[in-house]
Amino acid sequence: MIRLRRMSREDDGTGTFSLLLHGSAFTGGAADHLDTGIAPQPGRWYRLRLRTRVEPAAVRVAARVWPADQPEPAAWQAWAEDRSADRVTAGTAGIWAWGGGTVLYRGLQVIDPEGRQLLADPVSGPLRPRGWRAEARGTRLELALARSPEAPPGTPRLVLSHTPELVLPRSDRFHIVFGHVPNFMLGDVPADLLIAGHTHGGQVRLPFVGALTTRSSLGAYYDYGLFDFAAANQRGITTLFINAGIGTSLLPLRFFCPPRFAVVELGR
Repeated sequence: MIRLRRMSREDDGTGTFSLLLHGSAFTGGAADHLDTGIAPQPGRWYRLRLRTRVEPAAVRVAARVWPADQPEPAAWQAWAEDRSADRVTAGTAGIWAWGGGTVLYRGLQVIDPEGRQLLADPVSGPLRPRGWRAEARGTRLELALARSPEAPPGTPRLVLSHTPELVLPRSDRFHIVFGHVPNFMLGDVPADLLIAGHTHGGQVRLPFVGALTTRSSLGAYYDYGLFDFAAANQRGITTLFINAGIGTSLLPLRFFCPPRFAVVELGR
C-alpha cells in the first residue's frame, strides 16, 4: 500500500499527514520529503490529493493537504519514489481510519493519468460507490459465521485475525460484532484459539528489554508466542498465539527480532 495518512507517535490525536509505504520501501533517499507538515484540527474539513506515477524504473508519489475553505496549494508538500524490486505498480484506491473520534469523508474522486474519472461518487450520503465496504471487520466476520453450518456443541472454535486485540474482554471497538460479553465470543460460543499477527514480534527489540512497541493495545508483553486468557468454554481458556512473522511495518528493518514463521499443530 501507498498511503497518505495522519502520522501520530502515540495515537493521541496529534500528528501530521505523511506518506507511508507498506509492502516495499521508499528508496529516493534525500530526494524524499514524506511529511506534508499539515496537522488536522478537529471539526474542520480538509482536502487531500495523492498522485502516483508509474515509470519504468520507479513509482513516484506526491501529496498535498489543505483546509477545504482555502485554495489548493500550487506545490506538492510531500513526495517520494520507490525503486525497489517489489514496488507496487498497479492497484486501486481506498480510504479508511482507526482510533477514536469520528472521521467523515466526502467528494472522493479517482482520476487516471489521462484525466478520466474512475470514481466520482458521493461517500457521505445514502448512496455508496460501487465496491464500497464499510465496517469491514464486522461484516466479513458476521457473514462468515452466518454462512457457516451450525457446529455441534463442544466443537472447538479457531479464529484467524490480523490483530490480537480480539482476545480482549469487553472490547468496545468490536462490540458491534460480539456484543458486550465477559470473554471473547463468536456468536454465543467462546473461542478456543485465536491466531494473530500484527506485532512483528516487536520488530525492534533490545537485549534484556524485549520489544519496544508492538503497536497493539495489549502492550509490549504480548509480542509473540503463546498466551492464555480466561474464557467460558470447556477448557476455561482462550489461547492466543501471536506469530512474529517475516515482514516489517513503518520502518523496513528488524533488530534482534529475526523473521519467523510458525507451524501450528492442533490436537484435542
